[in-house]
Amino acid sequence: MAEFRGRPYDSEIDKRLFEVTKSMLASDGFENLSVSQIVIESGTTRSAFYRRYKDLSALVLAVLLHEFPTDLTKEFDTGSLPDDLRAIQEDQLDFFTTPLVYRGLSGFLAQLRSEDSQRQQFAEYFLHLRREATRLIIDRAVERGEIKNGYDPDLICDIITGPFIFRTILPETGPLDTTLVNGTVKAALGVLGYQRDA
Repeated sequence: MAEFRGRPYDSEIDKRLFEVTKSMLASDGFENLSVSQIVIESGTTRSAFYRRYKDLSALVLAVLLHEFPTDLTKEFDTGSLPDDLRAIQEDQLDFFTTPLVYRGLSGFLAQLRSEDSQRQQFAEYFLHLRREATRLIIDRAVERGEIKNGYDPDLICDIITGPFIFRTILPETGPLDTTLVNGTVKAALGVLGYQRDA
């Protein structure tokens, strides 16, 4: 007979923690999250929470990576660089206007400034993969002869993603809308030296 060691792992607790956290982020934002409220709403305990997550930031990071995985196999390949960039920007618009992201990302990013390990995980599994997806789009444009090689992929990613993050952190600076999509596409095309009309 196998010896029992410790409590059995309960995957239902993880599911409840995720669902409650998603709901609270979307309605109240990161700043108003608390471990106490999350465990109460999840019907679990603080000890169960801390067996799984170091703190709130670790839980929110897990939620974001689970809900919004970067799929490099999702190709934005229309055969045209302007249309490819517009497609990825429309995808970003959907992402940043999701209540979970729009209400929760700003406070979460602020918290990451003081948490090196989780900031590195966020960069590795979230930001860097998105940069790679953008690079693949531009590499195809180079292969098609639409633009010349020698671009800075990180700069292009910053040009198309930075304004979304900025307006999420400071909504007073402008809306997240199709005008922003079109403006960021035009800016990226200009830096890339794309000549034909977008």
